[in-house]
Amino acid sequence: MDLVTASASGLDPHISPAAAAYQINRVALARKLDAKLVRDIVAKHTEGRQFGIFGEPRVNVLQLNLALDVLH
Repeated sequence: MDLVTASASGLDPHISPAAAAYQINRVALARKLDAKLVRDIVAKHTEGRQFGIFGEPRVNVLQLNLALDVLH
């Protein structure tokens, strides 16, 4: 759902793990990387609930993109 409702500004710092998983193959293809590698990097940048109970798990998009940029 967050892929449809996210801000058009592109400044949203997080997306859901499901939204990230949906984009893994496209990102891997665009960056000429193995999808498993991208999946592993997404997993490393997935944050849990705040204090273990508040909110939902989320992927830090900024940190994820920086990690992917280092591979090029």
